[in-house]
Amino acid sequence: MYYLTIALQSLLHGVVHSADNIPGAMLHIEAPRFEFSWGGASGVTDFSSATPLTPKHPVRVSWLKAALRSLPVFR
Repeated sequence: MYYLTIALQSLLHGVVHSADNIPGAMLHIEAPRFEFSWGGASGVTDFSSATPLTPKHPVRVSWLKAALRSLPVFR
């Protein structure tokens, strides 16, 4: 699974640094069936502070409620 985590972090880093208007992004994957859990972050919290974004930063998810309700459809 080590190579998968490296590939996921590389993908996340590439997405953030390929766009000028995205300060940072976080991704968390839980795959209990494969006993896999991973969280990563890339970029900064905002452009003005330039504080590096980490998976430990808090995230507001209130705007994600509609998207999260649709996830079971994709299973």
